[in-house]
Amino acid sequence: MLQPYQGRVYDPCCGSGGMFVQSEKFVEDHAGRRGDIAIYGQESNYTTWRLCKMNLAVRGIDSDIRWNSEGVVSQKRTARFAG
Repeated sequence: MLQPYQGRVYDPCCGSGGMFVQSEKFVEDHAGRRGDIAIYGQESNYTTWRLCKMNLAVRGIDSDIRWNSEGVVSQKRTARFAG
């Protein structure tokens, strides 16, 4: 992640959520706050989706990660992450 240090981070194929963890770390390393970015994404593999949810939860990262069993890239957003 180069810039910006705030806004939305979306990953349509988020896997275990590693990009989200690194995005939060990047923002914090550049004097930002965790709340400066909104994290949302989706994963089509149910086991990997659960792993992602756990990965973010144990780090206290607020996110909206959806399980998309159809494997189709979707950009559905909740009110908190819409904009």
